[in-house]
Amino acid sequence: MKLELFVLPSVMRRDFMDAFVLSKEDYEMFHPMRREELETAGGDFDEWYEEACLWEKMSPDLPSVDFDTALSLLRSRTGTVLFMSESESSHKPCGLLRYGREVCDFVAMAEPHELSDRIEYEWRDCTRLSGEAPHELTLPEDLYVFDTTLDWVIIFTHETVTAPETRLCRAFGV
Repeated sequence: MKLELFVLPSVMRRDFMDAFVLSKEDYEMFHPMRREELETAGGDFDEWYEEACLWEKMSPDLPSVDFDTALSLLRSRTGTVLFMSESESSHKPCGLLRYGREVCDFVAMAEPHELSDRIEYEWRDCTRLSGEAPHELTLPEDLYVFDTTLDWVIIFTHETVTAPETRLCRAFGV
């Protein structure tokens, strides 16, 4: 897959967060019982929010879609798409393997068909989920695919039940 790294990833990552990720206050407004549930269970809401994946902090109105639908939506896009993963500070698997080294806190650009083919290969055709993944895997577990205007997003999360077809995906604006 041919890809290019975005020149100013921190700016685009910040813009992505502003467009799609709820602030702590907005999250509490959408999920008023979450703080109480966590504290009753001995947890801390503020700590959970800081450690949660980006997709967990997005609007509950973002529809869930199955893996095949998410791939089809991505393949229907034209031009270049951007994609990124979790931040390195999240302490989650977030690196993109490029030329044998891991790149974190990236924003990359790719052709949607090539990216969807790579996602499909790494999550369906190889043995990633069994823990015996080949060394040529390049993509991190959570991917946020979007356009430069931040009008739409397709999210491929690491959450699965038993197979890649049940991988939790979300989509907005496509």
